[in-house]
Amino acid sequence: MEDRIVNLEEKFAHLERYVEELDGVVREAHERLSALGGEMTRLRAETRQQFAELASDDENGEPPSAGGESA
Repeated sequence: MEDRIVNLEEKFAHLERYVEELDGVVREAHERLSALGGEMTRLRAETRQQFAELASDDENGEPPSAGGESA
């Protein structure tokens, strides 16, 4: 009986460590996904702004500028 208890305790300790490792992986993935979500939001806004500027230039008869912003 004692051997079974020791065996179960060892398995439980192993599973506890495994769960802690998985928790770290999930937290890191969440942080990365949140950062990517913010980047996507920024890129969408930038793309919309560029399309709006192109549409405005087309309406004004201005040719599109090459290379984006000037330095």
